[in-house]
Amino acid sequence: MLVIPIVDRELCDACEDCIVVCPLLIFEIVDGKAMAVNSPEECTDCEACLAACVSDAITLQKSED
Repeated sequence: MLVIPIVDRELCDACEDCIVVCPLLIFEIVDGKAMAVNSPEECTDCEACLAACVSDAITLQKSED
């Protein structure tokens, strides 16, 4: 199952907690907000970013592809 982390840029406060906890370094700050930009398809669904994001800006989109 493919899992893609999605960041709601309206909710993101650019605290960088997702960057710190992601073991695959998928997140980075772009234009003052976090984005899943570095090979988001490599996400292993560990949910560390979900637990770290206090603004609930991250969701994991799951697909059968």
